[in-house]
Amino acid sequence: MTKEKSFNEAEARWNDRKFEELDEKSYGNISEASVDDKGKTRLFVALGKSRGMNPKKLVDFIEKETKVKPKKIQDVKIFDNFSFINVPFREAEIILDVFKRKKQKGKSIIQKAKEEN
Repeated sequence: MTKEKSFNEAEARWNDRKFEELDEKSYGNISEASVDDKGKTRLFVALGKSRGMNPKKLVDFIEKETKVKPKKIQDVKIFDNFSFINVPFREAEIILDVFKRKKQKGKSIIQKAKEEN
């Protein structure tokens, strides 16, 4: 058997296996996925004291722009040039989506906060 023929046979077996993986019959029933609406996430806000923000002003601004209820926006921390808020996952998606469309200098002013190390 030549190397080329051996390679071609191995490649054919690999391709057969690859297509078997894509066959619907190879999988069991897939259950519906749901969003975890009990958890919370931390968001970074590129507005702070230097832009006149305090906790109430920031919450009011986010409510005005997104219609997210103020009681959903918690643990507001205002620093000189930025802030952090905690919101439930569902509200975080709404806030991120709205502000993604309202970019300033090519960046959204609200983004998911980076994980602490």
